[in-house]
Amino acid sequence: MNIPVNVLTYTIGNGRLSLHALATNATHADGQAELDVHNLWGLMEEKATHLALQEIIPDKRPFVMSRSTFPSSGRWTGHWVSRHFTQRPPALPHVASC
Repeated sequence: MNIPVNVLTYTIGNGRLSLHALATNATHADGQAELDVHNLWGLMEEKATHLALQEIIPDKRPFVMSRSTFPSSGRWTGHWVSRHFTQRPPALPHVASC
């Protein structure tokens, strides 16, 4: 099936992703679709932060958390999963998602 990129369905909210988050049909100057590289900026920030912390404190392992992930982000950062829709009481500690 060949669905146009600007009508992708956002499965969690069952609405169009382009209405609530980003223009899914946007393209960069080099022709890459925004949908394919959206979180790449976050990955570059995560990597730069990780490497800078290693340089500043070489004998310690950096601890970096991010909500923006991209393939290979796990090497540089942990993934923060916010609690927007949880039913747990706020006093309970956050639990890493799987």
